[in-house]
Amino acid sequence: MIGIFKLVKGVLLLAAGIGALSLLRHDVQMMISRWIDTLEIEQRPHIVRHLLVKAGLIDHRNLVFASAFAFFYASLLLTEGVGLILRKRWAEYLTIIATSSFLPIEIYEIWRKASGPRLLLLAANLFIVGYLISQLKHSKKSA
Repeated sequence: MIGIFKLVKGVLLLAAGIGALSLLRHDVQMMISRWIDTLEIEQRPHIVRHLLVKAGLIDHRNLVFASAFAFFYASLLLTEGVGLILRKRWAEYLTIIATSSFLPIEIYEIWRKASGPRLLLLAANLFIVGYLISQLKHSKKSA
């Protein structure tokens, strides 16, 4: 299950990276303005204003960085997922190290602003790390 979870996250992140690259050829503010017109959400001016301000902060450099990060992290997740599905010990170690490395950031983000999705993500990652550590300990005792 963890391997499938990692694969799904990796594929979604790969799609996000491709999406970020596709925005390089477009004016992001103009695209959001068209979406606002198409979706007819002018009734909520504070949302429209917020989206346009955020879109104005997106530049070529930010999109390149976001896509590069997305591709790097997607490759890590896909490697973890395939390794776990194939039941490779190195994948268990890689997943423990990679997942644990994000826990301090997740805890900080929850401390800064708690939300349901953030708490759920932290709980899922704590479960994954705990489960994999217990599996490694169990397999070492059997060997």
